[in-house]
Amino acid sequence: MTLNDIAFANDTKLRLVGKGSKARTVVIPESCAKLLRGYVDSRKSDFIGREAKMRHVFSSQTNEHMSISCVEEVVKKYVLMAKHNHPSLFSRTNYSPHSFRHSIAVHMLEAGESLAVIRAFLGHSSISSTLVYASVTPELANKYLRERGKPLEAVQPAVRKESVIAALPFLQNIYSRNRASV
Repeated sequence: MTLNDIAFANDTKLRLVGKGSKARTVVIPESCAKLLRGYVDSRKSDFIGREAKMRHVFSSQTNEHMSISCVEEVVKKYVLMAKHNHPSLFSRTNYSPHSFRHSIAVHMLEAGESLAVIRAFLGHSSISSTLVYASVTPELANKYLRERGKPLEAVQPAVRKESVIAALPFLQNIYSRNRASV
């Protein structure tokens, strides 16, 4: 992300470029915008000159922009610190930057966010790609089924996409429409 990709305003917007050079614009919460503004202000001397807007906001000690391995090392460092301070909160041994992407999709789904919004947030062109991230916990499946008057006795721990779609009727229509457009 370059300085040019940030639009500070009432709603701070970021232009993000993903796989295949596909760009999307996302609005970030005010609390994140404040942190980003503070970070950019702290690096003002780095953003001086005609080409300042094209400088990467986040850089490593050795490169203008952070490489994938650099991001992985930063995540690893802070996960280790967090594990040390709160070991009971970590069930797995390894966490990748991608695991955060998966987690946010699941949390958005659990909070009642629509798959269409999650798809847009993640930058997917197809909702079927989003279904891979939006795995449903047994608790969430039970919640949806209870709301529809169909309690579930038990849900397999490893829920397959097809079984989630069958269990949650509102997904069937989305999945069917998406497959028909392919």
